[in-house]
Amino acid sequence: NHILPTKWQRMNVAAAALPKVESDSAAAATHRAVRQRVFELATTPGADIKEITELYRLMLAGEKSELEARKQELLERKAAAADAAREALERKAATGGLSKETMELIEEQLRLL
Repeated sequence: NHILPTKWQRMNVAAAALPKVESDSAAAATHRAVRQRVFELATTPGADIKEITELYRLMLAGEKSELEARKQELLERKAAAADAAREALERKAATGGLSKETMELIEEQLRLL
């Protein structure tokens, strides 16, 4: 079969490049490879349905994992911004720069975050 040598060559190129890949981008590359494999199998006549299904599940799990990581990152940034805002307000209040009513209003808004 003439396809196998080409496939082996691609695998060797990928294996040589793998050590140069950072761990974060390795996960993204893996997700792309799974998506590509699902597409290849889905467009191949006579492909194994069980293999397509399993790879599709992996693809969905990877996408879910990516979304949860992005959500966690956004929540951490939001919490850091709220903490920084609270610290700045407390410093300002300590110098007498804000009225008690203004400070209560700002704290109430911060709790909504």
